[in-house]
Amino acid sequence: MVFGEYAPGIATLRAWCKSGKIRPAPRKVGAGYFCSPTARYYDYEAERLDLIYGDSF
Repeated sequence: MVFGEYAPGIATLRAWCKSGKIRPAPRKVGAGYFCSPTARYYDYEAERLDLIYGDSF
């Protein structure tokens, strides 16, 4: 997914990398991260809620 003008800020992206919300996991090189072009945002808690409650949540 390409965000374009709706891309999250760099601080948000770094927080997502540190908390494991980017899959496959980015590689940390120096002070930065390198992601695969196919990397996606992944929120474990939201996925679990969807499995439990479905779309009614």
